[in-house]
Amino acid sequence: MQGVNPTDEQLRPALELAFAVAVAGQRLKPAIPAPSPLKAFLKFQKLPASALPVVRKVVDEDDEFRARVAAVAEWELIGELPTVWLTRSEGWADQVRTLADEASDESAATGPSADTGPAKRKRLAAEHAARKARAELSAAREEAERERARRRAAERVAAEASQQVEDLERQLGLARGSAERAKERSANSAADAERAHEKNRALLDRIRDLERILDEALIARTDAETRADDLERTVRTLNDLATTAPSSPADSAVPAPSPRGLDQAAGALSTTAGALRDLAAALDATSGALRPRLESDESPNRLDDGLRHWADAVQGTRPLRPGQPGAVRRSEPRRDRRAALPMPGGVFEDSVEGADHLLRQTGAMVIVDGYNVAKLGWPNLTLEHQRDAAVSALEDLTRRAGTRIVVIFDGSDVVRSVRRRSLVRVRFSTPGETADDAIRRLVDDLDPGVAVVVVTNDQEIVRDVRRAGANVVSSDHLLTVAKR
Repeated sequence: MQGVNPTDEQLRPALELAFAVAVAGQRLKPAIPAPSPLKAFLKFQKLPASALPVVRKVVDEDDEFRARVAAVAEWELIGELPTVWLTRSEGWADQVRTLADEASDESAATGPSADTGPAKRKRLAAEHAARKARAELSAAREEAERERARRRAAERVAAEASQQVEDLERQLGLARGSAERAKERSANSAADAERAHEKNRALLDRIRDLERILDEALIARTDAETRADDLERTVRTLNDLATTAPSSPADSAVPAPSPRGLDQAAGALSTTAGALRDLAAALDATSGALRPRLESDESPNRLDDGLRHWADAVQGTRPLRPGQPGAVRRSEPRRDRRAALPMPGGVFEDSVEGADHLLRQTGAMVIVDGYNVAKLGWPNLTLEHQRDAAVSALEDLTRRAGTRIVVIFDGSDVVRSVRRRSLVRVRFSTPGETADDAIRRLVDDLDPGVAVVVVTNDQEIVRDVRRAGANVVSSDHLLTVAKR
């Protein structure tokens, strides 16, 4: 049969229990929020009849709130129909309609209830009090359960904190030990650093001494070659005089030098020039031996040994043996034609790499077209300062690579200023001669066995010196290499 839904009055015990649960939850600390539609009624001591539909709708729609109420519902307290409606086990809807029909039939058969008056009011009040007590008990249980949950959470946090404290104490102990060891290492490192600093200071002092000695050797080499050039020019003059000298008249007050005397003087000067060339070669070997030592990590003791060896060789206290570094080979035959220096595979002469290779060749003579380089490299300076800047750059190149450099300036209309002793040979052209002619003449005068590298951008000079077997480096590439 088709059942009917229970009325609000039939469900009153369940609705009043729900109201009591909402009120009790609101009083907890922290409170359990009541459903919003019920908040307007929480100020009442007893649920008014007008609120029954509102509470019923809340229970129907808010499953979480209904579950809280059903947890404290017992049929002995609120009756079977309200209990089934709250708990809503499987098949509850049909069961509720059946119970509602039975309640309606029973009410129709018995007529108005005999339970009226004071007795009924007492019973209803007792039931209301029981439901309220039941709701408060439920709220207290919820509060107790929440308190137990909070306590368990606090215990977990405390246990974790205790474990963290133990871990931190262990880490602190390790850190203290590490700090002590680091302190010891720091003290040791400070002492080591001080010793290293002293050692480096001594090494830097030694390097400065070596650099000074290297400069002196290169300057002495330049001086020896310059004096040898001067003596050889004097020898040529004496030879010319010996060839053209007339016999002195018998009655001449000043006898003319004899060809024999001129030959003897020329021979002596030639021997002296040769000795100067040997000295220049020994000094060149000295600079070549010092340079790699300056660039290496060899100990100061080994550097001292090298210095003593080369100093003895230069001063003549210990002659160099053939084949020994710095020994001068005197008996090489003079070649008729100069051969250009070969280039490494894949390196072109007209490149910065090619220029760097040629400018570092041991034994080669580098002849620099002075103003061609100076005016290109320092166009904004005065002529004198251009010369000084060019010579300084060439000195740096000599200091780094040991290059033998002769720089020739056009001096026919220039007042020659006396310059400090230089690591390179500085020449000025003679009156009536251009620097270009001086470069060509020097290339022709040099022994064909000496490799020659000419630095210029003047294409006429380039053409002529290439025919003479010289290599050529452009002024631009020289400046690039020198300024690195």
